Amino acid sequence: MDLQSASITFTKFTELRITVSISEDPQCLRLSGKRDQETIVEVNGAPLCPGTRYELLPGSSHALICWSSSATVVVEASTTTLRNIFRTSSFCAQPVAEFHCTINETRGGNTPPRVLICGRNDARKTELGLTLVNYATRFGWAPVLVDLDPSPRQSVSIPGGIGCCVVEAPAILDEDLASHHVAVQYFVGELHAESTSGVSEVWLGFAKTLCDLSAKFKDDHIISSGSVVIAPEFSSHHSAATIEHIIRFASITHVLVLQDDWLFGRLAKLSGVVVDRMCSSASFMQPVSPGAWMRLCQRRLLAFFEGSGEGRVNSFGHKFPLSSTSILRVVAVSGKVTATSVDRVDLENVINCVAAIVDSSQARRDLGGFLASAVCGFAKITSIDGQEINLQTSLAKSALPTGKLTLIVGSVQLIE
Repeated sequence: MDLQSASITFTKFTELRITVSISEDPQCLRLSGKRDQETIVEVNGAPLCPGTRYELLPGSSHALICWSSSATVVVEASTTTLRNIFRTSSFCAQPVAEFHCTINETRGGNTPPRVLICGRNDARKTELGLTLVNYATRFGWAPVLVDLDPSPRQSVSIPGGIGCCVVEAPAILDEDLASHHVAVQYFVGELHAESTSGVSEVWLGFAKTLCDLSAKFKDDHIISSGSVVIAPEFSSHHSAATIEHIIRFASITHVLVLQDDWLFGRLAKLSGVVVDRMCSSASFMQPVSPGAWMRLCQRRLLAFFEGSGEGRVNSFGHKFPLSSTSILRVVAVSGKVTATSVDRVDLENVINCVAAIVDSSQARRDLGGFLASAVCGFAKITSIDGQEINLQTSLAKSALPTGKLTLIVGSVQLIE
């Protein structure tokens, strides 16, 4: 795809909004000027460095905020993306900065802030969560970002996963948060936290475990820094009860509701938690169709396993004997999360499935066995030939768990 270059200037207290379609290839932007110039432009609370090229990923939407007298950015993008760039004097950064100031005052105290961001999928929850943790790092804190949304917009893991990480410095546009030295991932195996019958018990079990772990870091500074939790979107008849459940098991102190007045009205009645909302003017993402949602999922998975894009890992091909490989599905039975083995007659149905690699030897019995063991890598099951299984993985063979290989699969597939 041919990219065109455009220089765009915007002034103090204005925003430049850029949206990259899911169907586009990654595109770039660069802040003009020299590193020693007083040009201050930030994205998601992280300042851009003049002269540095940043990648704009497919399906992403960004608000560049100018805090200096003026700034110029050079965007290398397709004609479609360039047409979707516009300036606005609607300074949406102000309510976000004010909310940050409110929670920042409680850091270092007896009750560190644990913020829950909830609302619609097109309400920029991920971007707002990143903004809040980035602002905190610029004040010397190291908050935990917990992303409970297994959708293709998952920020710490891959689609179908959930994760948390400690953010010690502002996370820039194209940074891979899962590569941070303190990151934990779990694999739900589904792209949604609920089904037609209700909230997924599998997702709920992993979400509880992740929130529990995120509150038990040994470092006092991390604990004092608090956390930001991103919730997935739930249908209207599940949303309030599920969000209230998250508030309880994650010990939430502050709730920020985006683009859902009904949910805000329900949660505002709760005691012991501060509930706020942000108006729709602070959100500008267009709703994503189911087809585009799946294309975004496939692009992210393909980028991960090909060693480019957000994941930036190398891909390795491995063969393992089926006799030393355990392939499991996580299911909920009578409200309890457990795992069942995939029968040999069903093995062909797991080809092209994305699987989580877990180390069953490092099981934490206090958290319910190896199902609570964090993911140590991901694999795509490429084929099963006779008595062997062929995997494309994110780990070199030397980094794989010793002993029997345990794979957890769900409905997430990568079909090239």
